[in-house]
Amino acid sequence: VLVSSDRNQKRQVILGVVWLVGFFSMFLPRMGFELLLGAFVGLFFYFLFTANRHSATPAELEAHLREGAYSFFGMVYLGFLPLYLPLIRGEPNGGWWLLLFFLLNWVGDSAAYFVGLRHGKRKLYPAISPKKTWEGSYGGLAGSYLITLLLKLTFFREMSWAFVVVGPALVGV
Repeated sequence: VLVSSDRNQKRQVILGVVWLVGFFSMFLPRMGFELLLGAFVGLFFYFLFTANRHSATPAELEAHLREGAYSFFGMVYLGFLPLYLPLIRGEPNGGWWLLLFFLLNWVGDSAAYFVGLRHGKRKLYPAISPKKTWEGSYGGLAGSYLITLLLKLTFFREMSWAFVVVGPALVGV
């Protein structure tokens, strides 16, 4: 089991890497892949070279390396991808695309929850998420299609019909 100071040290290193990537991405927005690759290599070596301190048993080593994988995913998902939101907003119709993306997620998740709660009978994948049902996933997909269609017909007429058909399915998956 890791000592709390070790966990705090890891969190500080990861947060520092995220801040550095974010800081440099503001000034070098076209170098996102290179910055992400550098951050990945840095985190990989950090977790590799600190493994001997945290791995007296194979289970502890596995937990340490799993924490490294989670840290990298968290860095990308929470620290790196949001840096692109202002760039997307600056594109033509960028505000509408951002609104649609967030609405697809919020409405899809909410519809999946409420439809699954009310009508859910068949489990989707109990080993991963025991309460998710096929009926809930269909409800979430229907909610995503509905919000996309409403946004297309009311405010965002420039959206293609191809995206109305394909987009909610891609985001829903």
